[in-house]
Amino acid sequence: MVERGSFRNHPEIRVLGAGGDAKEPTLGLDHNLRWLWKIEAQRMAESSHELTRAIGEKILEKDKVKEQVEQMVAGAHDTSVQQDLKMLGVLVVRETEAKFAHEDPETGFSIQPGDIYLDLHLPPVPAHLRSRQAVEESFRLIAEYIRIHDLDHKYLIGITDEKLAELAHRQFGFEVIFPDPKDLPSDVVAGVENVYMKYRNSPQGVEIPIPVGVFMGTKDLLSRYGIEQPAHQRAARAIGQRAVGNSVTFGPLPHPD
Repeated sequence: MVERGSFRNHPEIRVLGAGGDAKEPTLGLDHNLRWLWKIEAQRMAESSHELTRAIGEKILEKDKVKEQVEQMVAGAHDTSVQQDLKMLGVLVVRETEAKFAHEDPETGFSIQPGDIYLDLHLPPVPAHLRSRQAVEESFRLIAEYIRIHDLDHKYLIGITDEKLAELAHRQFGFEVIFPDPKDLPSDVVAGVENVYMKYRNSPQGVEIPIPVGVFMGTKDLLSRYGIEQPAHQRAARAIGQRAVGNSVTFGPLPHPD
């Protein structure tokens, strides 16, 4: 069993800069040189020349991602620190605005463009951390993180392949949905495909899978790990209560959005 807090002290994770006295990661560039490089990239991004502008925007985009990863690693596994990109255990979540619409009457799943959800990722981790216990502990940390920061997100959603989706359903209670790949952001589809690209030309041949979705309501996640609902959810529930004598019935709840 993975003990609580064990990820903060794990030597292979601390090498990346998480927990204890691990040093904050850097890009290997002198701070002033990096600052000047960003100024030059910003100047290029504002250029009237299309190619120069595109290169500058790409540099700034990559630098932003690197900064986010550095910050994520520095605050990894600490549920008290809120970050847009958050590493908790072996999983990473990101507060994301939906760019697609999908309705699934069978599971009750419903999302529209503009809805905010927690985007779930499983990054590469050491082989001995790829256990059910490690993932369970990571989901418990995510539930704790939601409660501490009173996050008002309806779903935890991941996009993966059908094999992993079935595993998430069987072992961790996720529901599986099948959105049209054309409705998904191109970077999401590419992320699933890239996992299989290195095997594409292998002798045995590997077919690149169609991306599928897995989701769990944040209320269900909290309930699964015995964690109290955030304050906004408790308040919404209280509004819907109507006391009748010594019994309590429930009226319509406010829409979560």
